Amino acid sequence: MGIRIIVDSSCDLSPEEAKELDITIIPLRVAIGDDEYLDGVELDPRTFFEKLPTFKEFPKTSQAVPATYEEYFSQATSNGDDVICITLSSDLSGCYQSANIAADGLEDKVKVIDSLNACIGMQIL
Repeated sequence: MGIRIIVDSSCDLSPEEAKELDITIIPLRVAIGDDEYLDGVELDPRTFFEKLPTFKEFPKTSQAVPATYEEYFSQATSNGDDVICITLSSDLSGCYQSANIAADGLEDKVKVIDSLNACIGMQIL
């Protein structure tokens, strides 16, 4: 039994950093025109910035839905682990709300923390 740390992809950890730190990343969705990508899975930062000058519309992100958080929480707690989930600031996104909905009934196993930050601020936490 241990503690799993779960964050969303707005924390900007690379897959290598996340693996080294044993942190699970839930990808947010990035919409560019009619195309949608999973952040860090189907669209890495380098590709995003290389394509940026070609975008006709400003990219948009959307939060992970409660069902996605539930999936990650269930996997972690099924192994007997507790979860600390750190989300993108609730002032910027609904990730915190989605994670809390998913954690409902798991309060003894899952603690959701509103980082009140993004990117490097989340990494510091």
